[in-house]
Amino acid sequence: MGPAGARKAHTAFEWVKGHNGHPRNEGADQCAGEGARKPPTEALDLSPPAALRLAIRNRKNTSCAQRPAAVTTLAVIAEDLAEVCDYQVTDRAIWLSLRKKDITREARQFLWKLVQDAFMVGRHWLRPSMPDLLKERATCTKCLEVESLDHILFRCEARGREKITSLLRKTWENTGVAFPGLRWGTAVGAGCVIFKSSNDARLTLTERLWTILATESLYLIWKLRCERINSPLPGEESAGCKSMGIRRGR
Repeated sequence: MGPAGARKAHTAFEWVKGHNGHPRNEGADQCAGEGARKPPTEALDLSPPAALRLAIRNRKNTSCAQRPAAVTTLAVIAEDLAEVCDYQVTDRAIWLSLRKKDITREARQFLWKLVQDAFMVGRHWLRPSMPDLLKERATCTKCLEVESLDHILFRCEARGREKITSLLRKTWENTGVAFPGLRWGTAVGAGCVIFKSSNDARLTLTERLWTILATESLYLIWKLRCERINSPLPGEESAGCKSMGIRRGR
């Protein structure tokens, strides 16, 4: 359980009935018995063999096609980065950037879902099978248009989003580097953004700072939006809104 909890990726467990002839369950029982018979002072290597890890990764790469929504989002991120940073980034580089140590685990999961279009917003509520009452959730009650992730994170007129973007810009002014803006490429792909000095040297610390500020700002915009629409009392302020001096509004 220790190595499983230390993994950066999600770990899922599936229950199987014990002592019922399941090959892997029987194998686990055998391994448990062997482990119990070992001397208590003997160190156990619980890490999977490198060859096994490589085989699993290669199998995933060959058998798992990207979702159409992810392909579209990755193309938008790459296009933005090409415009802002003047270089072409690969899909693999974008995925790997989400695993950088400057991105918190919560923000990483959020960004991964963004790329996959895995959030229940906008057009997802307009499916034919949806009851009319639930279809109303597709519309932004502030801007009176069908929501999308692009609308929520970068265009919505709700004060929470505008306030966070303003604070990000103001904070970034202290670096003396031009503000790259908050958009798909610079926010979701923040780990791929490149900053250079006047002599064309990479500003790695500045890049790390942007990764932290951009991803946390984007995640906070999403959290405040969720609090705003899920509040049972529209006039009540959430703790997050209070801390930023933002009054709740729908």
